[in-house]
Amino acid sequence: MKWLQQIKALADNGEAFAMVTVIETTGSAPREVGARIVVTETDSFDSIGGGNLEYEAIAHARRMLSETPPPTRQTKYFGLGVTMNQCCGGAVRLLFERCSKDDAKRLGKTLSSVESGQIAMLASRLTDDSPISVLRVKRDPTARLPKTVATAAIELVTKSEPRCALIGDGDEQCFIARVDERPTRLVLFGAGHVGKALVKALEDLPFDVQWIDSREDAFPDRTPPNTKIRRLDDPVSGLENQPPDAFYAVMTHSHGLDYEICLKILRKRDFAWLGLIGSEIKRQRFIKRFADDGLDAYILQYLHCPIGRPEIKGKMPAVIAMSTVAQLLEERNRCAQLVSPDSSLYQSSMRNASAM
Repeated sequence: MKWLQQIKALADNGEAFAMVTVIETTGSAPREVGARIVVTETDSFDSIGGGNLEYEAIAHARRMLSETPPPTRQTKYFGLGVTMNQCCGGAVRLLFERCSKDDAKRLGKTLSSVESGQIAMLASRLTDDSPISVLRVKRDPTARLPKTVATAAIELVTKSEPRCALIGDGDEQCFIARVDERPTRLVLFGAGHVGKALVKALEDLPFDVQWIDSREDAFPDRTPPNTKIRRLDDPVSGLENQPPDAFYAVMTHSHGLDYEICLKILRKRDFAWLGLIGSEIKRQRFIKRFADDGLDAYILQYLHCPIGRPEIKGKMPAVIAMSTVAQLLEERNRCAQLVSPDSSLYQSSMRNASAM
């Protein structure tokens, strides 16, 4: 969510901006509903898909910033085929919102005050000029929300996807979107060539990386904002206090250390994904040793080795990293689908909303 980070940065600087959001799509479109781009007089951050659509959207957003009196909110439809000359061929509806310097400060302050782990949403009424609101949803996702908004909010609270919704009837429409996306914890053991390439590839993706190695000079001078370096004399100790849904990637300089780390992870059993760098021969040898150490066949099936997607061939560090990223994203999506409308939380919330 680069756009969210940029909103906070612009708010700190007291700089006005316009935000463009994809709120509806028809047919093929370059980005999904909820994609945003933040536009200032001289720059833009994030993307709604590039191409002529983004070019025209940025131009319109800048016109909003310069107009007198300045409009607060507008929506526009864009046909991507004939009108935009883009081969997608579908259509999108974009929401344009202008934040003055004062509005930016207020929005940034509110977003910064959202507590860690708290569910929060941006809400924009399409039919008036009211400022963007931040809804903070605690235990009751229906608290202080109109019934139609509450029902949609429940959908966003109880499911990983979608993360946004256009709701309302007729002229009364509101677009809400969750802004509390929790990145997936990835504990990466090893700061060798592949580890460095993997960290670089994950920079713009929703992962919270803890990068662990015992070597003093293993880490580069610069690391991405989503990566925290942990130099530990005993890398295995890095497994302590990790969340039960953490992902693990093991690629240290030592096969013995790889084995020790994987053995402890597999014995804990509370992990979402475990990938180990190496060949099929390494996997077979490790599996035999794990079995000798008392691990059962059920848990061993969750060891991914060789790491990465098998159809992506190549042994260059950058290729292995990209193959691993593809596998990580696939597994992250799989984990996100485990929360469904059949869950007891969802059913209970829907009963609460219907009673309003």
